This record gives sequence, C-alpha cells and structure tokens, in this order.
Amino acid sequence: MFLRKTGIRPGYGLLLACLFVQTSSQLAAQARNSNWIFAPGIWLHFEPDTILAFPMADTVSLRNASISDTTGQFALLADDFGIRNALFETVAGGSAAELGWNVPAASYLILPLPGQADQYGVFINERPPGSRAGFVQVDLGANNGAGTVLGGTTWYLEHATAKLTATTDSTETGYWILQHDESGDAFRAFHLTAAGLDPAPVISHVGTSYLPDTSPKENIDRYGQMNFNFQGDLVAAIKNGPSIDTSKVELFRFNRATGELQMEAEVGALYYDGNAGPAGLLQALLQGVDFSLGGSYMVVGHIDTLSTMNNSRIVRYPLGAPWDSLITSSSSLINGVSGDTLRYDTRYGIQFATTPYGKILIRRPYRPADLILNFQHMFEIAIPDPGPFSGWTYYAFAGMPVPGGFPSPCKRYVDSTPLITGIGQLTTFHTEVGIRPNPMADQATLFYRGNDSPKSVVWRDALGREVRRTTWRMAGSTHTLERNGLPAGVYFVEVLGERGVLGAVKLFCE
Repeated sequence: MFLRKTGIRPGYGLLLACLFVQTSSQLAAQARNSNWIFAPGIWLHFEPDTILAFPMADTVSLRNASISDTTGQFALLADDFGIRNALFETVAGGSAAELGWNVPAASYLILPLPGQADQYGVFINERPPGSRAGFVQVDLGANNGAGTVLGGTTWYLEHATAKLTATTDSTETGYWILQHDESGDAFRAFHLTAAGLDPAPVISHVGTSYLPDTSPKENIDRYGQMNFNFQGDLVAAIKNGPSIDTSKVELFRFNRATGELQMEAEVGALYYDGNAGPAGLLQALLQGVDFSLGGSYMVVGHIDTLSTMNNSRIVRYPLGAPWDSLITSSSSLINGVSGDTLRYDTRYGIQFATTPYGKILIRRPYRPADLILNFQHMFEIAIPDPGPFSGWTYYAFAGMPVPGGFPSPCKRYVDSTPLITGIGQLTTFHTEVGIRPNPMADQATLFYRGNDSPKSVVWRDALGREVRRTTWRMAGSTHTLERNGLPAGVYFVEVLGERGVLGAVKLFCE
C-alpha cells in the first residue's frame, strides 16, 4: 500500500503559530512546497495566513531539499543522510553511502518526474573535491509505499558549483535544471522530460568568469544563491565582484523554449541609507537573491561590511528597461551581525526561500551569541508588487544547537496549478482536503478548502470498507478527527457534502 504521510510525529505540541496580515492581493499556492524542515528539529507548515512551526525529533542537514505531494502532504526529503520518505525512513537503496554521495553536499533539489505518478527526481551537487552533479530516480509507490531508488546515482556533470535551480520549460511538461561550471563562464541547462534527463546540456557562455577558489573565504561564486523568478524567464546569480570582499548579482534573461541565457544586467552592492537614493558602491557581501511574486522586483540581501554593526539589509530593485540603470528603490534593516567569518556563512544553506504563498523567508546570518544561546532566527517579508515594503515577521527558535538552512524548493512544477504571472490575480490550493498531523496518534485536524459545506466524515480501511461515520462538528473549514480506538494502519478519510464526496485523503494511524 502506497503511503504518503506528513512527518510531524505524534506527541509534539505546537511551538508557535504566527499570523500575518496580507498586504497584497497576490497569492501563490504551491502545494508541492507546503512543508519544510528548517534546521535540526523544526518543521514548518505553510497555510494562506499562517506559518505553523512544530518541534520534531528527526533532524536534517544544513543543505537539503523537500517536497510535498499535490495535496500538500509531505512526501520526500533529501539531505546528507540520503533520501528519506515522509516518516523519515531511508528509502530502499537511498542512503548516502549506497548512492555514492560525498557528503556534506553543496545543494539538493527534488522534482516530480514528468508524466510518471509517484516518481521523483533527486538532484545533488557535491562539494569539492568531487564537485559532481548527480541525479537519482525514486519510486515512492514501491516497497509498500516506503519508496525505493531506481538504478542508483547518475553523475551527469563534473566540476559544478553549488548553484542549482530549476523551472518548467515553455510547454509546462518538462523542466530546465540550471547549473554553472566551477570556473569559467558556462551555464549548463539540462532538459528533464517524460523521456528522462537529457545528458547533453544547452550551454550558454554568458556573464563573467567564476573564480575556482577564494580560500580561506567561502567561495561566493561556488555557494552564492541562484534563483529563477516565478515566471521562469529571469534568473539571478550572486558572484564575486572586483575582489573576494565584494559581490554582485548578475541578471539573465532565460529562454524556456531553448534553455539559453542572455545577459541583462549586473548589479553591484549599493548602500541605501533611507534617503532619496543610494549612497554608492560599498564593500559588501550579497547573500540572498530572489524575485517578487509578480516579477517586477529583484530582492537582494546585503551585508554592509564597512559598518560597525555589519548591518544586513533587504534591498528591492525594480526590473525593467534600461537594465543598466537599476537602482535601490527601498530597503529595510533587519539585523546586525559581527565577526568576519560569519559574513561568509554560505555553508549554512540558502539565505532566501519563497513560501508557497509568495512570501520570502530569510535565514539570518549567525552571531556568536546566537550559537552560544542555541537560537535560530528567520524573517518573513512580503514584497508588494507594486508598493513599498510592508515590514516583516520575526521568528526565533530556541534549543537548536547548530545552525540550519532552508530547503531548495522549485517554484513551478509540471503537475501543479501554474503560479500567478500578474498583479491582482489569486491562485488557491486546488486540493481540497488535508490532515495534520499525518500520521496521527489520537487526534488530528481535518481541513477542507472547497466551496461546498461539509456534512459528514467517513473513515474507510485499506480495502475501502466503511469503519466509521461522524458528523462534521465544527463550523468553518476544519474538523477534529478522533481515533477512538481504531487499530493502527492505513485509512482513507472522505469529506461528504450534500452532493456526495467533496474530497478524500489517505491517513496513517500509528
């Protein structure tokens, strides 16, 4: 029986639930990115107006990737421990040793394979000295739902950086997986379709050459973030500037039909002091880069290495002609850091990650005091498009002895509702029923996102036989499920309305 379960373990209470006010009519609902593991011991689940954070016993490495299924139920995790299913069990053949991975790795990415139900592609970029890029196919429908690796690791590129990102192709039936050589100016776009991964990439020699080594500093060319926008037609990459103490963003136009890149702009570090315009170039490190939901802005994380506090700012750049006149349009000071090596903390995973509803999460660089006190910090910001910054929501997680990083999600998937491409549109989850936590112990929350009114809930066993029927007891979109002595195993929970079944979800009772 194929199981698809969230990894929140029974008995772990809610750590925090923080509500934020929507500041824009733009929402993206990408069920594939509904659940993340943030650093060791924190599970993040995203709702339209809420981030739920749960403590958990299982841990994750600093660089990782996770993916949920199209119902928003947690499905798969890839990190330095290998490839694990929703119960954090290693899939058959999926340990790092069995796969031949050199860990800790530089980056991970997971994509649902086009046209193949329950099949996933796991991508890994190794750190030096290997620096290889590899691909693993996983069948989550095999091994009674626990999953298995099909064929081991295919190493398809030598001498890659940690930069790894993907978007759908122009037909929305395949992907482009974008890599960069560890030295030189070559981007390599690999096409993944229902026929498999094409080993012959589309090569674009564009932008400035990457530095192969910047020891003893962390190599920004190797580890600096690279991201597609939601629309998939722009990609931004952080790299070294005139010296290893400065950095810049190179912005490229991406052709989703051909996989080719074209240089659009080069953006240096600008210090914005809150006045009418930027004060000019400075000695700075750019650590995160992403795009606003509607595609009008590029968002960059700056660390001012000349200030006494090493202030970190989130700076928004307007995108549009003329490209060479990009200026800082607005910025917000979010924190101060100290210590030279901490400014180069790219080993702790990516700094920016986009939630399924279009907000940007920022992993704060670490201060010595944070490490001593076992605190991890993140910020959530909304980037109105258009409009000024609306501030941020701050989260602090205690009891986390080592720093952590965000996973590396894709923004577009071939089997999901397309994300929004303009201002004012609203895209919601197309999946109507979900359960959290799943697996459950004694109680769980059943939620329904459809337009009809639920009337009752039916439990069915693995053979489809009805074992319980209850009335939908709560007004609104949620209902409390109670196990009430049902034996451990797999169940199907149906939500019924006046016109029949409104939706169903698979549930595992431990």
